[in-house]
Amino acid sequence: MNKKNILIVDDEKFVRYALTKELQEEKAFEVESAGSGEEALEKAKQKNYDLFFIDLVMPGMDGVETCKLLKKIKPSAQYICFTGIFDRVLSRRNVDHIEADGPTRLLYKPFRERTFIETAQEALQAVS
Repeated sequence: MNKKNILIVDDEKFVRYALTKELQEEKAFEVESAGSGEEALEKAKQKNYDLFFIDLVMPGMDGVETCKLLKKIKPSAQYICFTGIFDRVLSRRNVDHIEADGPTRLLYKPFRERTFIETAQEALQAVS
């Protein structure tokens, strides 16, 4: 079975750890993480990822800029942005801005484990 490569981008170490652990339990995914947008860009230049999970709110390069730059490097990958900010209008506006470069899904934290995994599986069906 060909495992799908996923990169989780979040500045919070615990979030990266928890999401990585959840996805690795599925056995169909090879999961790595990056603590910043800059680190994500470097990793994307070195490896072919099928799916990126990107936190919208990070210090330095935020998730919007990170996603837009990753889409230039990996246009065929799938993108899921997530945020704990409950201003849905602002979050949706950010994703609309990102979607100018291709479709992007949006999740709001906290999300249930099943929702997270199902969203990843749905996104990866597009690259199967």
